[in-house]
Amino acid sequence: MFAKFQFTFFSWLLLWVADCARSTDNVVYPRLLEARGLDAEKVLYIQDDVVLRLQKTSVLSESFVFSENINGRRVDRIMNGKELEANMYHDRNQMASVNIEETNGGVKVKGILSDTLRIAPLDIGARSDDGPIPHEILKVEQRAGISGKYKVGPEITSSNNFYVELKIVVDDYHNSAFKTTEDLVQYFALCMKLVNIRYEDTSNPRVQFLLTTVEVAEKDFAEVFTAPDVDCPSRSQKRYMDPVLMINKTANVYGKSEEDVTVFVTSVDLADNFDGTAYNHVMGQAKLGGLCKDGRRR
Repeated sequence: MFAKFQFTFFSWLLLWVADCARSTDNVVYPRLLEARGLDAEKVLYIQDDVVLRLQKTSVLSESFVFSENINGRRVDRIMNGKELEANMYHDRNQMASVNIEETNGGVKVKGILSDTLRIAPLDIGARSDDGPIPHEILKVEQRAGISGKYKVGPEITSSNNFYVELKIVVDDYHNSAFKTTEDLVQYFALCMKLVNIRYEDTSNPRVQFLLTTVEVAEKDFAEVFTAPDVDCPSRSQKRYMDPVLMINKTANVYGKSEEDVTVFVTSVDLADNFDGTAYNHVMGQAKLGGLCKDGRRR
């Protein structure tokens, strides 16, 4: 039995650049290689120790909905999910998920290369109109306590898939990092493909997520507070999000959405608030048992 999930809270989805350590030495020039004879649609060379054997990604619904609040009124925009994910590929063995745009003899690559590495084109105005495009590899600085690299099991083809319709609600802090709506949606699609790879281990049925909606929450919707920076004491104050207040508020507003699962995403660090002191051991929060309650979807 599956049901409508009242609310799940994730803060681990990482921006292309946010929370990454920049290195001017790690400039690469990705290129596509001949894939003939390999079980891959594309082979992408990043550098000698990073070569991706890519398969096509499909994680968005065909009639995808983007929602935003304009002057207190929700406005829905229907987008073509297949067009949005047309250039998305993944390498399940390396847990990589990337968007590839071929242009003027080069390729632009952005996305996730591994648990700790991200890639994005460098904004260099002096580049010629054709030829290789410089990119930088960014290393994600993960908090202590996060487990090591996920080991992917053998790929198993299954016709017994259960597709869970997913809605992502994003706050203004996270949304402001993206230049366009398309960038925001594609970012979530790349992340959700890696989630689906992990869920391939489920069986009877095998669970896969279908991203149907992304909604930008109203401005000032987030429940935040300021407190001394736990990780950098030399900085006087830092903004944190209260996960308890946030999950209850989001459940009240979005708990009866049509989708099976609703996820709230922020780029603000989560922390429990004890009398103005932040305890930032929180990585996410969910309503216990929200997915399998009686009287919900069967």
